[in-house]
Amino acid sequence: MPKITFNKHTLLKNIGKKLSDDQLADRMAMLGTDVESISKDAIEVEVFPNRPDLLSEQGFARALKTFLGVRKGLQEYKVNPSTYKVIVDKNVMMRPYTVCAVVKNIQFTDERIKDIMQI
Repeated sequence: MPKITFNKHTLLKNIGKKLSDDQLADRMAMLGTDVESISKDAIEVEVFPNRPDLLSEQGFARALKTFLGVRKGLQEYKVNPSTYKVIVDKNVMMRPYTVCAVVKNIQFTDERIKDIMQI
């Protein structure tokens, strides 16, 4: 199973609720993850492969916010039509489909780049 390391301060900020280390470990375990360690600055968890939404700090925070009742319902994202085109070659036999997105106005920090690489 993949092991993911989150910045503890960023995760708690994204959740929007203060939790002790014990509370955090307990709630994270209830999401079906195995908490490997919680330190002053980092949280390391093992995520089941059937939960790719938990592979980023934002996804994990979104799941915890819902689980903790901080935010209810599905989060909505603004999606605009695009003129970009992605063409899958006709010779592709395995997984001949793709999904793509163009994301604009995002600030890349070292932390955010690491988060994307973990996904």
